[in-house]
Amino acid sequence: MQQTAAQKQFDLNRAGKVNVEVKAFDKDGFTARAGVITRSWVNDVYNVTGKLAKKNVAQADQLTIMTIRFDVASGHWKIASIDDVMPLK
Repeated sequence: MQQTAAQKQFDLNRAGKVNVEVKAFDKDGFTARAGVITRSWVNDVYNVTGKLAKKNVAQADQLTIMTIRFDVASGHWKIASIDDVMPLK
């Protein structure tokens, strides 16, 4: 889900393919870089009250590079930062 503060909306994925590749682990093993490729991504857009604003909004294929960090307290990997977003052809 992606929320846009200015528009007070969020996207919910309906269809598409996603590939995730994790590389470049730090020596401590708790931080790494991840590449997320989304293709043929289609979203429904909702306002913050949960009302559907737009249906079947196509998103361009893209690669998102992020830094992820393992949170020991929750036992989950979490996004530390989004480092780059690049369109794919």
